[in-house]
Amino acid sequence: MTKSYKLPFKTVDGEAVHSETDDKASYGFYLPDAAKILASRSGKVIKTGYSEKTAPNLDALHQTNYVIVRHSYGTRAMYIHVRPKAQAGSRVKTGSLLGELCGYSEDMAPHMHFDSHKFD
Repeated sequence: MTKSYKLPFKTVDGEAVHSETDDKASYGFYLPDAAKILASRSGKVIKTGYSEKTAPNLDALHQTNYVIVRHSYGTRAMYIHVRPKAQAGSRVKTGSLLGELCGYSEDMAPHMHFDSHKFD
């Protein structure tokens, strides 16, 4: 079954990188530095992570700057390169503030990854 998602923000240049499998969809967006990141769907914030330190590599950055929201209909969304404002355990509605963009390096423009996964 295919679901349509309207993301509650606009990209800087209207471009997005997208990949999709049966149980995961991933998007990459170029956004203004410190852009407000809003929840795409209502749910519960199940985990957040943030570090002021510069990550030594991309994998480390993904592990330290994120918000994960679990939805009641069997998916979870992961917002990567985000400084959390929402607290783990809190409930959010569509359009609620989750955090601010904080993901870029000297050789890459400000951007965010949005992953949506099915879970059991």
